[in-house]
Amino acid sequence: MKRPIAIVMWVSILLLVTIMLVFAGIRVVVDTPRILAGEIPVGEYGEMYARYPILAYLHIVPGVIFIIGALFQLSRRFRNRHLALHRALGKWMFAMGLISGIFALGFGVPFAHGGAWQSAATALFGSYFVIALLLAYQAIRRKDIRQHRRWMIRAFAIGLAVGSIRLWMGLLSGLGPLSLAEAFAPGFWLGLSMHAIAAELWLAWRPDANGRRRRPATVVTVPSQRQHPFNCRVTRSGVIAAARRRLLRETPRDRRTPTARVHRLLRLGRAPRLPQLPRRPHRPRQMPRLPPPAPRRHRVPRVPPRPQPPRRG
Repeated sequence: MKRPIAIVMWVSILLLVTIMLVFAGIRVVVDTPRILAGEIPVGEYGEMYARYPILAYLHIVPGVIFIIGALFQLSRRFRNRHLALHRALGKWMFAMGLISGIFALGFGVPFAHGGAWQSAATALFGSYFVIALLLAYQAIRRKDIRQHRRWMIRAFAIGLAVGSIRLWMGLLSGLGPLSLAEAFAPGFWLGLSMHAIAAELWLAWRPDANGRRRRPATVVTVPSQRQHPFNCRVTRSGVIAAARRRLLRETPRDRRTPTARVHRLLRLGRAPRLPQLPRRPHRPRQMPRLPPPAPRRHRVPRVPPRPQPPRRG
């Protein structure tokens, strides 16, 4: 990713997270005295938060934890350096996001301050958020990292839309002719739709499992089945070596070993693709037949004759 684009993206994400944290803090500061005193402001915006605090804060608190944890979980640098921590946190973030999404449907749909259109937006995008989390969990269970990343980005984009909704509500009620209650429904539809479209555009631009841009496949061309461009026989090791040299020219800063990168690209289906070489039948190596060894002759050591005593005449 180019540095200016990365800076703009992370500044926008941090700004939306800050807006979400500020409004969540204001909500806690305003609602806590009312809940402790048993006071319910009838007709005001915070009436449902004071009347149903368990439903409200089982949506707010896990949602805040999910968004803050997702900032680290979706960072490639954090994921590569702390893979074990990424996996451990992922289970908790999945649980927090699922709780927040379920209680968002239970609290936001029947008690919408902006009427039926806000309830429809909450039902549609809240269900989409929960389904995205479940599909991301299912993908990582079957070791499909690419689909896991894609569904988690979609869920994170919908969760981050809370900050954009507050911006749209402020613009429509502050600069437009709408009141605060009337700005809820268009604010929900504009913020959630914008984030869902932005997530799909990002995934179309960065479809790789590591968040890299789509590039044309690198294919090692072979003129014939038995002739290599360097006038040598085509073998699987030779094609991998040629692809490795080409990848070294294209990505000199890659930390992976060249052969590992070649095989990783082959698994992702991005080439270089190896030609389908005919497999030779396995024939066990036959040892040459040697003549049988000559029989060894055991020689009996010669014992010198014993001296005979002289004969007596």
